[in-house]
Amino acid sequence: MISEAKIKFCYVYLPKLDSVMHNHGPFSEATKAKLESLQKQISELYHFAQKVYDDVSLYVISDHGMAPVHDSFDLMPMINALPWEYGKDYVAFYDSTMARFWFFNNAARDDITSLLSKLECGSIVDQKEMKELRVWFPHDRFGQLYFLMNEGVLLNPSFMGLKPIPGMHGYHPDAPHSYSIMLSNQSIPPDIQSITDIRKTMESELAK
Repeated sequence: MISEAKIKFCYVYLPKLDSVMHNHGPFSEATKAKLESLQKQISELYHFAQKVYDDVSLYVISDHGMAPVHDSFDLMPMINALPWEYGKDYVAFYDSTMARFWFFNNAARDDITSLLSKLECGSIVDQKEMKELRVWFPHDRFGQLYFLMNEGVLLNPSFMGLKPIPGMHGYHPDAPHSYSIMLSNQSIPPDIQSITDIRKTMESELAK
């Protein structure tokens, strides 16, 4: 407990902003009000900790960004119209921002790949780019073909929902609204470039 001055590290998880941004959009009045509420909560916790401890390091970290949704695309009917049977020739999982495919014959793979390569709402993520993004695995457990939507465009309907919503994340890491944030009252090293760098930042802080 902070009040007992016995802990060296305290992790506070505040997840409700995600839901507000999904349901109202990242630039909505509801999001603004939630951010102001979070600012108040975090500030009060920080000032309380300062009364108990001689030195307090504060880090505020978001896990991902959130893009405003401006369009949706119904991919399933296009795939279903091809002469291939779901579960026999291929399997697909339709997420909000990505469609993943597994194939049981090469003809189905070729037809689906050809269809997807002609669409302007998204693009196929090839193995080279997946390796660069550090999301490639030497197995096909998570998919054999990945089709990623352009930022702000939802796959809808999808296995995640039947109606478009105002905000979504899960787009390409280079998309303008994909960036997350780290704020601190300490100097943040310039090599912090990814969410996976958070651990080394916390380890460095605890080593002080």
